[in-house]
Amino acid sequence: MATLVEAVRPNPAYVLDRLSNMLAANPEGLALYDGFADVSPRQRNTCRYLMTSPRAREIFLEWEEIARGAVAHLRAANADNLHDPGLQALVAELSEESALFEEWWSEHIVERRRTSIKHIRATDGDTIARRYEVLHLPEEGLRMTLWLPGTSEVP
Repeated sequence: MATLVEAVRPNPAYVLDRLSNMLAANPEGLALYDGFADVSPRQRNTCRYLMTSPRAREIFLEWEEIARGAVAHLRAANADNLHDPGLQALVAELSEESALFEEWWSEHIVERRRTSIKHIRATDGDTIARRYEVLHLPEEGLRMTLWLPGTSEVP
């Protein structure tokens, strides 16, 4: 998967496990999550970032939809083992840090991400519409997200 993530450059791409931990990313994929490069690889969790980082609300213009979807996907990816200690620890941590996470988790929404178009605010302030595609590898509990070329636009 790491080779594939590098092969699609300059398009942002990354691989997540069932807990939304980023296991591999190309530099462009890592850059989508402002500040991830400065965080220990073990702490690079996209659900945590979306729910606790103020920067996430600035970068992803449809933040609520994306964050709510991340919570729903976390439940879907772990539906067969909601009592897993790693999942339970992450849910407890995020519930303590984010009232919205706790609320959304308690709604029991299950949704796997596939494809969508989202608007991203770049560091220079420009807004770019990008479509992403998600490749699921259920046997390994992994998924790769590939952000396709975008267009500059104002929503």
